[in-house]
Amino acid sequence: MNVLKKILLLGILPVFFCKSYGQSGSLNTTNRFDTLFIPHKYVNIVKTNPFIPLWGTIPFTAEYRIVYEGVIAKNQTVLMSFSYLGKSPFIAVMENQFPANGSISPSFLIKGFRLQAAHRVYLAKLNENMGYYPYAPEGFYIGPHISYATANFGEKSTFAYNYITFNQFNFVLMTGLQTFIDQFAIDVFFGLGYKKNTVSEWRNSQIIYHDPAEIMGNFYASPVKIYLGFNAGIGFN
Repeated sequence: MNVLKKILLLGILPVFFCKSYGQSGSLNTTNRFDTLFIPHKYVNIVKTNPFIPLWGTIPFTAEYRIVYEGVIAKNQTVLMSFSYLGKSPFIAVMENQFPANGSISPSFLIKGFRLQAAHRVYLAKLNENMGYYPYAPEGFYIGPHISYATANFGEKSTFAYNYITFNQFNFVLMTGLQTFIDQFAIDVFFGLGYKKNTVSEWRNSQIIYHDPAEIMGNFYASPVKIYLGFNAGIGFN
């Protein structure tokens, strides 16, 4: 009888142990699944900056920017942007204030564009109630950012064969914070890196290269790029 009790006891204990462990393991797996696969708040964002039509990335330009940011992983996004560069309203005011020949104001043309691309890794959430798990596209982020802009400046009557070109190339490490108020996104960022600005002139079928420092100053010509700005937009799925 004692031998039979021992056999039954040895048979029941493993079954009880496996059942208890299975319940515990199932609970942990569920928690881990919930933690890793919380739905993204939004997976797409369209943004712009409402102030840069007054003064764009290239001096004297108006920048009309459209930015798209899309989620590609739990804590990562890609960002692409296109901008049309035109004439700043400040230039139009100056044209009216300083007319040529006393009555006719010079009509300047500014035409150009800007392209941007970035990869972002989100590090933490802003709201502690949501936990500390990184979850794109909300919270603090860091990542590389590249930008190229070009714009031609000239008088309307001679723009086809006489104009000045400003080129800007930037590569920086960007960090920032993106947060949401309902569906409204606010993206504030700072970046530090490398830039190369050039100034050239197309005159009578010849290209003349100018020293950017002589035209725009030493800071404009330096290789150090400092970014500070923001975008605002709408998130959607």
